[in-house]
Formats: sequence, C-alpha cells, structure tokens
Amino acid sequence: MRTRRRPPVALGLAALAIGLLAAGCGQDAPPATPPLDAGPPARWRRAVDTGGEGLSVVVEAMRPCRVTIAWRIEAAIEGRRSVDLSPGDAARISAAAIPLKTPPALPPPEADRTKGRTRAAGFLLRYSVDEEGDQSRRDIVWTRDKEPWTRVAAAEVPPTWLDLPTKAEVPVLAVGLSDMPDPSGLRLDLSSPPRIFSPRPPSPDDVMHVASLFLEVEPR
Repeated sequence: MRTRRRPPVALGLAALAIGLLAAGCGQDAPPATPPLDAGPPARWRRAVDTGGEGLSVVVEAMRPCRVTIAWRIEAAIEGRRSVDLSPGDAARISAAAIPLKTPPALPPPEADRTKGRTRAAGFLLRYSVDEEGDQSRRDIVWTRDKEPWTRVAAAEVPPTWLDLPTKAEVPVLAVGLSDMPDPSGLRLDLSSPPRIFSPRPPSPDDVMHVASLFLEVEPR
C-alpha cells in the first residue's frame, strides 16, 4: 500500500509562520509615549534684578497653564488677576507691603470702637505682573495698641528653578498684625493660608489679622 506524503511546500510555510511568530514574541515592547500632561505646569525662581521694595519672582510655563494672582484678606479674595502662559512663556510678579500712615482723625467703625479698638494701623499692599497693571490695596486694621505687633514674611524662593504645585495656593507675601497684650512667642507662618501662630490662645477681642498675596497654577 502506498503512503501519501504532504507536499514539502506546506511544511515550509508552516515552519516559516511558526518562526515569525516566535521572533515577534521575543521583541521588546515599543516604549510608552509619555502623556502630554505629564510633569508640573510651571516653575518659579527669584528674579535676578530685585530692585525696589518687596519680592520679585519669575514664573515660567512648562505646559499651557493659567497663573492666578490675588490678595487674601482674612477669608476674602481680592484683586484677582489671571495670566495665560504657553510653554516657554514667563511672567514676572512683584509684590510689596509698605507700612501705612493713617490719618489720626480717621474714625473707627462702631464694631471696633465698642471693643476699644480706636487706633488704626495697616499696610499698602501692592503687586504687579510684568511691571504693568499695578494692583494696590489699603489694608487698615483697628487695634487697642498704638504700636501693635506687626510682621512681614516673604516666600523663600531660590535663585534656581523650583516646580510649582498644581491647583494649590502658594503664598508669595504676607503681613500679620496683632494687639495681644503679651505678643511674645507670636510668629507669622507662611503656610497655606498664612496665619499668626501663638503659644497661647488669643481672646475673642484680640486682633489676629493676616493679609497675603498668593499665586495658583492650573493647566489649561
């Protein structure tokens, strides 16, 4: 009886297919493409030429982003301004808090007068973006003391680039004012938001006033 034999061409094609399959399985996977939104949207550093009063920083965009600058006066947000930046764009932000001389005849509000707060103190708060559109605000606080405890704190921004967090208030400058009878141990913390730290709990009538400038970065 004769035995049928498969054509040798079929065996060759099958072997070729198996070889190609094995070779494909041994190849490394192509490198993953990083997402377009990877990394921080912006970074900042201290400005080289910091002429004048206060603090001056430079914010540079790494990705398309929006930088918002505003004053936080206690719980209120004022003087808000937003700047859209593209990768490689930079904006210079300058801020200052200048002690304010208030008129002696300025009458206090009724709520402050009933608590004995008849002396005015405060600061002129200023900031600008790219030295244009100066935003100013008079921050006046009524206290019981002629010379209350006051502090000004500025962010410790390095001269080299530092990544900025996303969608978080980053304090740039803050002022604190208090008329606690014993101000020893008081400290102005540049936290988010800034606050006056006291080793003793203040009374309801003690002034613990804080105003600050912050910036916030978000992708767009």
